Amino acid sequence: MKKHLLAATVTSLCLSAGSVGAQTGDTLAKIKTSGSVTLGVRESSGLSYTLGNGKYVGFHTEMAERILADIQKQLGLATLATKYQPVTSQNRIPLVTNGTVDLECGSTTNTTARQKDVAFAMTTYVEEIRTATKANSGITSIRDLNGKTVATTTGTTSVQTLRKHQRADGVDFKEVFGKDHADSFLLLETGRADAFVMDVSILAANISKSKAPSDYKIVGEVLSVEPIACMLRKDDPAFKKAVDDSIKRQVADGSLAKLYDKWFMQPVPPSNQIFLWYHVLPSMFPVLKGAPGFALVVLALGFFTSARIAEQVRAGIQTLPSGQRYAGLAMGFTTLQTYRYVLLPMAFRIIIPPLTSEMMNIFKNSSVAFAVSVAELTMFAMQAQEETARGIEVYLAVTALYIISALIINRIMVFIEKRVRIPGTAGGAAGGHR
Repeated sequence: MKKHLLAATVTSLCLSAGSVGAQTGDTLAKIKTSGSVTLGVRESSGLSYTLGNGKYVGFHTEMAERILADIQKQLGLATLATKYQPVTSQNRIPLVTNGTVDLECGSTTNTTARQKDVAFAMTTYVEEIRTATKANSGITSIRDLNGKTVATTTGTTSVQTLRKHQRADGVDFKEVFGKDHADSFLLLETGRADAFVMDVSILAANISKSKAPSDYKIVGEVLSVEPIACMLRKDDPAFKKAVDDSIKRQVADGSLAKLYDKWFMQPVPPSNQIFLWYHVLPSMFPVLKGAPGFALVVLALGFFTSARIAEQVRAGIQTLPSGQRYAGLAMGFTTLQTYRYVLLPMAFRIIIPPLTSEMMNIFKNSSVAFAVSVAELTMFAMQAQEETARGIEVYLAVTALYIISALIINRIMVFIEKRVRIPGTAGGAAGGHR
């Protein structure tokens, strides 16, 4: 009996090992079996960033999508579902090694130290590490950073590269860290850092998306020249060959050169509606130049929300029986009077529940205002986390404040719903239309 149990255990372990090997050691087999692949992307890198709503773009992102299309053809798959997994400088390597991400195409430098944990595809971008600062800062070289505050992103090696540079000998500066590249640039933008040391493409991308790009400049010596490449799991030569073959194909047919021209020789597209209002419209309408960021954020969220509420009102009116409109017109009302006195009062009772959700969304959506340096709850939380290094407590407190605010809005809307309830119904607005 013991021998049988031992044999069963050994067999189970072998099968488990084989399963893990299939998952992490043979990515092509994993993709073919599952019909899906997970692509690691960045949210604020110069080579990969988000437009919001789950949309990721950039030189490396689009190149990776073409790599996956070639792999789909190689495997003979009719369809291949691509899952986009945002990664950060801190977690990108662990997410590749543990099998969460199959291919990471952000802005990762191919180093000897990292090759101990992961493999790299062919180099597709060569990067310089330099310093961004405000144009009026007076900083032009490494020596000028003495006594200054320098920002960098957690999980990167830029500041270490700066410290190792021969011209940094005797230069004493304070380090502050952003959780991602956008956060690090925000430290510079808001004056909490005098300089931001990072890849030139990342510096240029963040400067281009700032409200006043001319207020910033990239200065100083080249601290390092680094090869950037897509990252994948070690000991998977078949998958690495497939990735490299696709890159070679894109180089040979000129499509990679066209991709480079698209993302580095053309204007950077705005990343969301707030950036559009904040950066583009002031250049189109001079009256908006010099407008405070808060006002532009209010306009952006206002137009976005008004479009959603308009759809809710329209849907509420369309749920009413068509006889209501005809009855109003038959009583001698004009079309405008029919909507004002007949349709809208009844539709309002119907749309109160979605309006409650929209009221909460307005408050929650305001959290993206920090991206254009408008002080709000999320920005204050980020500042507090940086100053106290107590991220868990700070973000728990912010979460509690959001929940409390949402509950207050909910109770107010419930009170309004009770006030406008049709008399004699138990279920409120819905009950009046049974």
